[in-house]
Formats: sequence, C-alpha cells, structure tokens
Amino acid sequence: MSQKTNLGVIIDIKLDAGGALHMTQSNLFFLEKLNKNNNFLKISLIATNKALFFFLKKNYNFKVYLYEKNLFHKRLLNYLYKKFNKFYSVHSDLEIFLKKRKINYAYFGTPSYLVLLFKKLSFIYTVFDLIDKKLRNLKEHNNNVVDIRNKSYKHAALYSKKIFITNDKRKKLFIKSYNCNPSKIFTIQFPPNVCLTKSISKKLNLNFSDKNINSFILYPAQYWSHKNHSYIIKSMKKFKSKKLKNVGCVFTGFDKGNLTYLKKLSKKEGVSSKIIFFDYLVDEKLIYLYKKCLCVLFPSLIGFDSFPLYESFFFKKMIIYNKYSIDQRFKENIIPLDIKNYSDLEKKIKLLEKKKHFYNKKIKSNFKFYNKFFNNLEKQYQDLILS
Repeated sequence: MSQKTNLGVIIDIKLDAGGALHMTQSNLFFLEKLNKNNNFLKISLIATNKALFFFLKKNYNFKVYLYEKNLFHKRLLNYLYKKFNKFYSVHSDLEIFLKKRKINYAYFGTPSYLVLLFKKLSFIYTVFDLIDKKLRNLKEHNNNVVDIRNKSYKHAALYSKKIFITNDKRKKLFIKSYNCNPSKIFTIQFPPNVCLTKSISKKLNLNFSDKNINSFILYPAQYWSHKNHSYIIKSMKKFKSKKLKNVGCVFTGFDKGNLTYLKKLSKKEGVSSKIIFFDYLVDEKLIYLYKKCLCVLFPSLIGFDSFPLYESFFFKKMIIYNKYSIDQRFKENIIPLDIKNYSDLEKKIKLLEKKKHFYNKKIKSNFKFYNKFFNNLEKQYQDLILS
C-alpha cells in the first residue's frame, strides 16, 4: 500500500449497549495493533455522543472526534440530504465533517443508520444481527427499528466497499435478504473483550436470600425480552432434584425495559430467593462469576453464536445453549437446550454431574477450539481494512 489511509472509525452506540459495546472494545483492541504495525495507516475515532466521546478519549490512544448526530442543525441537514441527494450530487454533513479532518476512508465499527449519509466517501459497514421475521412481535423489534435497519442494510449492500459480518450463517442470510455481492463480505468473529484484557478476577458478594444455595448457574445477558431470561425462571420452579434445590442463578446486564417484569415473574414462580439480578458488571467481576459458576446458560431466542459461548470456552465452563438458534458448527461444543420444554434445563444440569469425566474432556477441547478459532484473526482483520 503506497498511499496513506486516514481511516475514520464511526462508533454509534450508547455506553449501555451491552454486546455492541463489547464488540466495539474487541474491535478497537485489534485496531490498535493494526495502527501500531502499519506506517500507511492513520486511525481516528468518531463518537456520536458526548458520553461515548469521553469514554473513548480516556481508554484509547486514538484521536477522537465528536459528531453529535442529535444536535438540531445536524438532524436538519441530514434530513434534507436524505430527501434530496437522489436529485443532486452533494456530500452529506457527515461526509463533509470527515473530509475536513482529512479522513478518506470510513469504517462503521457498529451498525448505524448514519450509513444512509454515505455515497461519496468509501466505507466499510458492520452487520451484527439479522432480525428473524418470527420475532418481530418483540418490543425491541418494533416496526420503526426493523424499517431503519432494513434501509441501512440495503444502502450498505449497495454502496459499501466492504461489509464485515461475524458469522457465515449471517453472511448467507444477508446476501439473500439484501441482494449483496458476496465478494464484498468479510466474515470475521472477534473474541470477547473480557478474554483480551487480562483483567484480574475481583471477588463479588453473592448474597442469595436462600442461604442453602451452594452453587449457581450464570447467564450474562442484557435484560431484553429476546434474551429469554423467563425460560430460566420458569424452569427453576420445576427443579425436582434435591441437589438442584441448592443451585441458584445469577443474571447480569443492563436493563433494556424487561427487568421489572423478570423480578415480578421470579416472585410469582416462587424462585426469587434463588436468583440474583446484577446490573452490568465490569470485567473483573464478570471473570469472578465465570470462575465460580457451575455452568453458563444461553436460552436466547437469537444467536447463531454469542460472546457467552466464546467466554465459556475461554473460562473453561460448559454452556447449555438454545438448540434452535445455535450454528450447527458448534453443536459438539455445547449442551443443547430445548427452550420449548421447561423440564429440559434440569435434565441438562444433571448431566454435568452424571457425565462429569466426559464434560471435563469437552471443556479442555473447547479451550483448544477457542485458541485455534481466533488464531489467524490479525491477518483477517488486516485484509478487511487494508486490502
């Protein structure tokens, strides 16, 4: 590469974004490496709100710019651009903002409707999730959310130079849904940030109301309805084994509007004394939970793969995963869970003790799988950004 690339990484999330924040942190971990090892690349970050701007300035050694997308005059300019750009060949306010800072290539580190402001400047777009039509009745998948995401994805499929997708199954769905040229798409999965930071475990007090609890299952996920915490709560009510009467559950994540309902549900089902609802936890405390838990759960309605999947591999824990959503490439790495059957969770937890030797071998195998899976990541990432 002979010409210097001034890459502007657009990060359009809130700090309580959960998985999107974790993905961003993993992304920036590898961008720092790439920036350090390449003389023909200069990277700047563009934050779309002040809280994110100060977070990025504090934690990363990049030049950080603030583009406050919600300021009235920016919203007006962007509205006018979207309304008239099909008739006139003009730059959007965001493209002008980047050009003034000598940025000649943009990279959407997270999905964003701001992509609709790009036609003149070359860009890479990121796709995280594709919404299953069967799940559009969920509150977080209202018509407005679905419409904006579809418009953004269609625009990116048409105008982007490259598209970054985390999973081959998502890639196939994206090509089919948005008629995207397959040669544009790079499939790369980042490891979870908690596995990269080398943070030290920090003890967390686990004060279950039921003092007989002596072990716990862990589900680290934001409190969205599609994360299906309710399955675990209803399943715990059905635990019959004496051993499982002493097993609690720990949830941790940001409240996305579903936490009050889940707390009420746990009381209604008579298991609130066996559950701890934590807010979002820093890496050090999350690591402590991973190290101490009996196993990890993932009953989410969405997720071919997930950060908890890879985290369970890294922290050497078995994961009980929704068998209807898991990518089949991981079917040998998990304990499959039938989320349509509230008695299945008990059966699968009991298997951990019944087949202890088998699952100990599986845990070791999963750890090796994790290291091999992410082995060539830096080269893949360099190809995405620089090729």
